[in-house]
Amino acid sequence: MQRETLILEDNSEFSGFVFGASTNATDEVIFQTGMVGYIELLTDPSYCRQILVLIFPLIGNYDVPDEKAVDDFGIQRWIESNKIYASGLILKKHNVPGLYGIDTRMPTKNLREYRTILGKIIMKGTDPASIPFQHLNIDNLMTQVSIQKPYIINPTGKISIACINCGMKNNQLRILCQLEFDGLFLSSDPGDPQTQYPETITIIESWITSETIKPVFGIGLEHQPCLLEGTQRCFITSQNHGISHDSKPFFSVQFYPEHCAEPRDTENLFQIFLDVIQSYKSTKSINVETYLVEQLTKHCSTDNAPLPAFYKRVKRVLILENNQVIKAINEDNVYTVVLNQSTSIPQTAKDLLNKVYPFSIIPNYVEQILRIHRPDGILLSFDEETALHCGVHLHESGILQKYSCNVLETLIQSIQSITDQCLFTQEMADIGEKVVSYEVVKSLEETLISAERFDYPVLVWFGDRISGYTDNRKELISLVTSILAGLSQSLIDKSQSLIDKSQSSIDKSKLLIDKSFKDWRKIEYEVVRKQYNNCIVICNMENIDPLSCCTDHSIVVASNQTLSNDEYNLLRSVSIKFIHHLVNAGLSRLSTLASKTTGYPLAYITVKLAFGLNLAELINNITNQTCACFEPSLDYVVIKISKWNLDKYDQCSNKTESSSTTAIRHRYIIEHLYGLTKINRWFLYKFETILKFIFTRTDRLVGARKLFLFQAKHLGFSNQQLANCLDMFEAEVSQACEQCGIRPFMKQIDTVFGE
Repeated sequence: MQRETLILEDNSEFSGFVFGASTNATDEVIFQTGMVGYIELLTDPSYCRQILVLIFPLIGNYDVPDEKAVDDFGIQRWIESNKIYASGLILKKHNVPGLYGIDTRMPTKNLREYRTILGKIIMKGTDPASIPFQHLNIDNLMTQVSIQKPYIINPTGKISIACINCGMKNNQLRILCQLEFDGLFLSSDPGDPQTQYPETITIIESWITSETIKPVFGIGLEHQPCLLEGTQRCFITSQNHGISHDSKPFFSVQFYPEHCAEPRDTENLFQIFLDVIQSYKSTKSINVETYLVEQLTKHCSTDNAPLPAFYKRVKRVLILENNQVIKAINEDNVYTVVLNQSTSIPQTAKDLLNKVYPFSIIPNYVEQILRIHRPDGILLSFDEETALHCGVHLHESGILQKYSCNVLETLIQSIQSITDQCLFTQEMADIGEKVVSYEVVKSLEETLISAERFDYPVLVWFGDRISGYTDNRKELISLVTSILAGLSQSLIDKSQSLIDKSQSSIDKSKLLIDKSFKDWRKIEYEVVRKQYNNCIVICNMENIDPLSCCTDHSIVVASNQTLSNDEYNLLRSVSIKFIHHLVNAGLSRLSTLASKTTGYPLAYITVKLAFGLNLAELINNITNQTCACFEPSLDYVVIKISKWNLDKYDQCSNKTESSSTTAIRHRYIIEHLYGLTKINRWFLYKFETILKFIFTRTDRLVGARKLFLFQAKHLGFSNQQLANCLDMFEAEVSQACEQCGIRPFMKQIDTVFGE
């Protein structure tokens, strides 16, 4: 493996391995925190003559798409230009050097201390002094990224626009072509326009000072506020800065609202630009500043939200099940009552509680507590489905109203929608999103008819629970017959008990038939939203194994490893669209994992939101610097593997290896394994790399010891695992590592890249 070194202007050095072109490079060094979008970044003209440091540790997971593919406008579909503009990162094909094996957190900490810093990539054997640092503003970068002569795109458009190409990206052109409007658009650019292209500045000045006023929209310009001034609306963008003229139709942003490698939450700025232009063409001009605020906050809503005075009156709160939120509530001097059947409440939490009831969450019990303690509000969304269903029953039966108890953290209508599949499907249809087809059935005959209509396999739901998959008519008859028989007996038994009778009044008797989604991929986004439409994605996660009836024991990876940039942002947008429509409906089973993964205090923040605070007002109590309206960015990967207790199975050996391991050991090809398991091929290839290392290299400790140990550590092997593979003692492996200079050490991680 050939080595290269990244040398910064402050004399810091970072050594790594070559995986691009074997050449030297010297330019400005910057870092980028995106977890996806590496293809778009490399081809972005804004990064011309810059050495990119990508913080996320796994790059290249979803491969490189067809560079020649075009869209309906003839614009390259998957890349931002026709070449690689970054001067350092990857791709031997484009003669760009690249390094891997560097802990990117270390150079990032240096880069954060400087607004800009120069650097160079030096091949091993090259004298660093022979290659001087070179400032990119010495050259006219616009001539490298712009066009030689004007051209027209979408000539049939009814309205025209002049685009000053300082390094336009394909997605900027794509959005403009879709909107068809008339005005001046200023694209983003590399370098310093003041020193590199004053002629362009003169042209822009003549336009905006002309007596004939034409709207102007600029991207990637240098200025700073953060919140939308005069409102509580906060946006998630690549940089969060923007500015507008008081009276003329001119506005610009520092960030990239169309950026393919960033959130697309502000892509509607292009539509706003179109509206402004059309208003000026019709002589009914509108004020840009006022219109920007109106359009960017039009989804903001305080509808159905209690008045601020209500939150000041909240002195007593009932919490169903969860005790993670106790500290946050006690900070506001609120009397807390917890209904929690678990006996594992930490002593520190017990000390903060006023009253604990160790009972199951049953409407009858909850009503008694409401009668005794008369809480002002109730928190439902911290125990997943049980508390949510109980809350819906208490609302529908009038019990909450009877005791003047309000659901604090979300609308009860939202809870009803997510706990009832029929309502949920209708809500999704209302916002134009698709869901898996289903039908409600009341008999075995209706079930069989629906199954034939969907075609097997089908999924059977009883109430809010999955009962099972069936691959044919015989299996379906057996499953549904047992469900109906069990339901009949359950209703007879429950009618004999007052408590059980109140519990059975929660309607869980619906029988639904779904088109099977077995073997689909499960992707989850943890999203938080509060008033003013402030909405952030805390984390996204994916299961390694495909969907099945029960996903409790699935291996979960955060953040997602296999979605392309386009897929990631599409699903992110859908998640936010859904939350905009329903507001927060509750924490999921994976919310705890998302919180631990990112360091974002999800339960704590959710409680504060429930008490009427806004995301933009809250401080993240982990960093004590950033506000809570700040999306965590990870430069590490977290994996959750459930621990299976095999001791309770008499005939099960704890030495049993997975079927995938057995298959790879017997030389199954990846495509065959994918057909059997439906595990994403990327994960299967990673498994194969690790297992092949075990099968083929564990006899090579002698002779190539240092390289072998380095590769083993790079793959994540512990000394104990290596000892097992090599039939050695762990102490012997530790000694060998020490002799090769491979030593264990601790690394600090955070969720804001060294801030």
